[in-house]
Amino acid sequence: MASTDAPDGFVAAFAAAGGVVAADLHVRCPARGVRGVFVRRAAGVPRPGTPLFRVPAHMAITVDTAMRSDIVRRCCALLDAPDVASDAVALALFIATERAIGRASPWRWYIEALPRAGAGALFFGDSDLAALRGTPLGVAAEAKERQLQRHFGCMAAALEQWLLEYRGSCRAVSFEDYKWAYSMVLSRSVSLPSPGQPGCDLQALLPLFDMANHSSTPSAHWIPEPDGSVSICAGDMFIPNGTDDPTMAEICVSYGRKPNTEWLYEYGFIPTTNGSDAWPYLAHLSGSPQLVHIKTMWMHELGLPRQVLIADPDGCDDGTGERELLPRSALLTLSLAALDDTSDACTRAVGDVRPDHPYFSVADILVDDDDKLLNVPGLRALSLDTCGADLSEAAASMRAALGEFPCARQPVRAYLAGGAALTARIAAAVSALRASGPSSPVADPAPVSLPGPPTR
Repeated sequence: MASTDAPDGFVAAFAAAGGVVAADLHVRCPARGVRGVFVRRAAGVPRPGTPLFRVPAHMAITVDTAMRSDIVRRCCALLDAPDVASDAVALALFIATERAIGRASPWRWYIEALPRAGAGALFFGDSDLAALRGTPLGVAAEAKERQLQRHFGCMAAALEQWLLEYRGSCRAVSFEDYKWAYSMVLSRSVSLPSPGQPGCDLQALLPLFDMANHSSTPSAHWIPEPDGSVSICAGDMFIPNGTDDPTMAEICVSYGRKPNTEWLYEYGFIPTTNGSDAWPYLAHLSGSPQLVHIKTMWMHELGLPRQVLIADPDGCDDGTGERELLPRSALLTLSLAALDDTSDACTRAVGDVRPDHPYFSVADILVDDDDKLLNVPGLRALSLDTCGADLSEAAASMRAALGEFPCARQPVRAYLAGGAALTARIAAAVSALRASGPSSPVADPAPVSLPGPPTR
């Protein structure tokens, strides 16, 4: 969220716009640190729970804020599936167009304080992207770039017309402007509970709060209030962050538990230590078109993701103390992916696979629910062997990229080195799991039968 740009008087501008400041706050960039939010502690360290500042509901930039803009509504209406406008798209359009308006924007005080350079993987250089090619991060960055290009292609004419119609000083919005704004949303927004809609979240940008740096031992926490505002209160510890003023303490928050792929994709850095690292393993659905269609239907009906997030076996902790390398949902995904009616290796491992819409048979046994799928003889070993081989190949590829691209930036090299070590550890753990034989996840919840003809 934070950057090295240091706007003067931002806290005063925040208060003038309606923000509530309950402490002696400063936005500054220490000589040995990065820009952040600090509190003067001349009277002592704030006690835990002490209010530091509050972002009122009207200052939270949400999709409702964005859709009050005519040009944002017009642009969003131009996007069709699969690029239907999301909250992130609406917020990015709002930031980009308000930035283009400049002095006339009521949000100028906030937008001018945003970093001038884009953040995260969207702004990696060619050598970085070449080094990351084939990794989950590289695939995600390239896919997002293509998606944003499609977005802008749909909206370019409307943005040009808006520029001609606008009464006042306004500059054109380029693709780079849109991409910069999207990266600001990606790296700075949070999810807030939607007022009056229990269980629904909305994406929001919170001025001043989004200047706080991350820490695994945060000195503050944020509390969504019933009125839609967000309060930031003191925690248990304050971080010096290289400041040369002993009376100043930094307000750091936690950006949440994320694997390194998400950290580098969204923020452009990886924490020094990350107990929540995991590898996004993409399961490939192979086989004849008919079988792939059936497997796709199963994954949809069972709510299974194509991408399996496999936790670090040396530190897979979900915050509850539970450790599980491959939960039932992951085993289901891997099992479906491994079935292939065009593969001799699959036939040797489990027998003939035949589509029987909406089910399939394996070795002449009809598989019509998830429990039967997990108990197909030989399938567990096949799916784990396939997964382990893919992970070992990924580890080797990332080690090779480290030698091939020495000029890649440090966070990218750290991601490759860490990813190679992580995938090697997971491959070894998957191999050990395969050797251990079936375990309890196979018999966990009640089987789910898919819609279709009665079981034969």
